[in-house]
Amino acid sequence: MIYDVIIIGAGASGLLCASKIKGQVLVLDSNQTAGAKVLVSGGGKCNFSNKNISVDNYYSISGMEKIKGILSNWELKDVFALLKKYKIDYFDKGDGKLFAKDSKLILSALLSECKFNNVKFNFGVNILDIKKSENLWIVEVEKQKLHAKNIVIATGGKSYSRLGASDFGLKIAKKFGLKLVQNQPALVGLKYPNELRFLSNLSGVSLPVKIKIKDKIFDDNLLFAHYGITGPAVLNTSLYVDVGDVVVIDFIPQNSFRTIPYRVQKTFMDYFSCSDKKKLISKLKNFHFDYVSTFGYEKAEVMRGGVSLAFVNDNLESIKDKGLFFIGEVLDATGQLGGYNLHFAFASANLCAKALNHSIYR
Repeated sequence: MIYDVIIIGAGASGLLCASKIKGQVLVLDSNQTAGAKVLVSGGGKCNFSNKNISVDNYYSISGMEKIKGILSNWELKDVFALLKKYKIDYFDKGDGKLFAKDSKLILSALLSECKFNNVKFNFGVNILDIKKSENLWIVEVEKQKLHAKNIVIATGGKSYSRLGASDFGLKIAKKFGLKLVQNQPALVGLKYPNELRFLSNLSGVSLPVKIKIKDKIFDDNLLFAHYGITGPAVLNTSLYVDVGDVVVIDFIPQNSFRTIPYRVQKTFMDYFSCSDKKKLISKLKNFHFDYVSTFGYEKAEVMRGGVSLAFVNDNLESIKDKGLFFIGEVLDATGQLGGYNLHFAFASANLCAKALNHSIYR
C-alpha cells in the first residue's frame, strides 16, 4: 500500500496533523501509546495555549519572521472550537495561561479526531531508515518497508528522553541536507557556578524575583534547588542564555527587604560578610553570576534549536526534497513557559496539514 502521508511521531503535533489530513494517513511511534508528553504537560493539566500568543514569546536563530506565519494557522478560536466540541473545561491560571482540567481530555480529543479521520497507527515501531526513491518515500522498519507520497517528521526534540524523545528527527534532517541550529536544553533549571554552591543550603525556598538576561526581563518566582536555581523566572531565562552570558537577579523586586525570608537574608549576609541592611539590599538588587550550564535534557521541558527554518518553506516542507515536512519541537522555534510550545506544535501541524491536503487533492 502507498500512503498519502506517513507521520513519524504521535505527539501533539503529529496527532493534530494526522487528524486534519484528508487522505490515507499512517502514524508511527516508538512508544507503545500516543501523546506521552501531552499527558505530563502542565503538571497533568495540559497548558495547551495562552491568551497572549505573540511571536515575541518565541526564540529562533533562523526564522523569527517565519514564526509569525506559522502562528497564524492556529488561533485561539481554533483551540476553543476543539474544546467545545469535546466539552472540555479549561481555566486561565494567570498571565493568559490556559489549562485543561486534565491532560487526558486533550489527548482523548486528539485521538478521537484521528479516529474520525480514519488515521491508522502503528506503535512500538523501531524505524531503521528513511529513504527516497523517485517520487516515493520509503520507511524501513523491522521486517517491513512502508511507502508514502509524503513524510512528516513530528518526533519532537531531545527533552523528556524517558518518554521516548530522541534526536531521530534531527538525524533525518541532517541526512537529507538540512541545516541544524545547535540544540540545547531549554525551560530548565540553571546550575550553580562553583562560587554559588553555598546556595544549596536554601534548597526548597521560593521567592519572587526579577531576572535579566540580554534584553529580556522575567518577573516571576525563583526556587532554590540543591544543584541550582529553578522556578518559572529561571526556566524562561534558560531559553535565552548562552555560554559567556551574565545572569542578573533582583531578589527584591518589590523594594521591601522584609519580603525576603530570614533564611535567605542570613545566607547572603554570611556570603557578603555584610550586616549593613542598605549595602545588602544594593547587592541583592543587582546579584549577578556567569552562566555555566543547565540541569540538562532530563529536566528540560523543551529543546532549543533544531531544524533551521531557513531550510523549510512557508509550508514547512524541506527546500531540498519535495514531500518531506517538519513540524513541532524538532524545528528551530521554541516558546517561553506558559502554553506557547503546545500552541506552536498545533499551529505548525495545522499549516502542514493544509499544505498536504492541497497537494493530495490538487
